[in-house]
Amino acid sequence: MLNLKSTIIILLVFCTQIGYMFGQNNCDKWAFAADFDMLNPVKNLKLNGYNLNYGVNFDLFYLGFERNKIGFHPGVRLRGGATGMNSRSEFIGEPINQDGTRGIYNSAFDGKFVGRIIFNHFYKFRPYLEADMGVRFAGANEQIETFGVDEEDSLDYSEFITKGVSGTYGFGCGILIRLTDRVDLNLRSNFDLTNTIKHVDFNTAFPFEETRTNDSFNQRFAIGFYIHIGCEPEERETKTKNRIRSNTKTKRKKVKRPDTDIDSRNNESPRNKVDN
Repeated sequence: MLNLKSTIIILLVFCTQIGYMFGQNNCDKWAFAADFDMLNPVKNLKLNGYNLNYGVNFDLFYLGFERNKIGFHPGVRLRGGATGMNSRSEFIGEPINQDGTRGIYNSAFDGKFVGRIIFNHFYKFRPYLEADMGVRFAGANEQIETFGVDEEDSLDYSEFITKGVSGTYGFGCGILIRLTDRVDLNLRSNFDLTNTIKHVDFNTAFPFEETRTNDSFNQRFAIGFYIHIGCEPEERETKTKNRIRSNTKTKRKKVKRPDTDIDSRNNESPRNKVDN
């Protein structure tokens, strides 16, 4: 299993490649995606009281590696999400000594590099497979709000009561469905593993026990939009088809006809034989 140091080294190498791709001046080779997702804990993470985590993703993909009906699209993904807050009214002691509410929830933030293999990449329905690798910052947040006579007497703050950073990697599949020339509907399912997640155990009594789960597995389901940026749609599709035609032509073998002496063919013709 990869540790955090190995993950960071791999990410730096991938960063170099992304920088190179940004340097390519190809207006039709980028796409931006945004989607809403639900992170469902499984195995030990679920047993340790980690609830459903709802979040949003933002992706940027480079579309420059395409051949025939298959393309390889590398990109980056940022995600942030949190579980539902569990709160109750109670007396808040120092430093405010007032009645108020205390709420606790788990949160997670990801930064990942993604490699995606997409099929039928200029058709309406385009399935894909992907793998991702990156880092995950996870922790538990405590939010306190009191009810003072005025704002100066009130307390409203939020802080992490436990937190940590760990490597995370996974794989998934999905499908892009073309809605317009520039916009696709994106349906995706992922399965990923995080080395360690720090959180609170919602199976324990409030205000919950701090814990950590090693080898944390979870499933993710996402729905959102995939937006092509750059060239006009007609120009992008024309370039894609031209690349495919060019690749197809290079595969065809050219058969060269043997050189033949026209005069000798005329001499061997049946008419010449009869005349002789």
